[in-house]
Amino acid sequence: MFYTADLHNVFYAEDIDCFAVMEQSNDTLFLKSIISKQHISMKEVVSRVDAVYNSLILGFPPASRDLALFEASVYYNVKNDNRLFYRGKDLESIEKEKLFFPLLSHA
Repeated sequence: MFYTADLHNVFYAEDIDCFAVMEQSNDTLFLKSIISKQHISMKEVVSRVDAVYNSLILGFPPASRDLALFEASVYYNVKNDNRLFYRGKDLESIEKEKLFFPLLSHA
């Protein structure tokens, strides 16, 4: 399934039954998606990735229980100008929870 979606960098951890879709550029690991049947802590997943890197960028918002593990920053991609138009009071919760569209949801 991953190959047909042109995803060549897929890691599978058998002991936790979890897939991780990623790419690496120099010393940065781009973790695009984690696919599993149940919630698995980001610490559990990242500790099993066999790659040498200095920074990790997520292509999805982490689960609320893993949020403290990461530093959030504004993401802007000139190549893909993704914008969210939203009205109403829930916009504050979107910002507070640091939500965004997962990168693979645009496939």
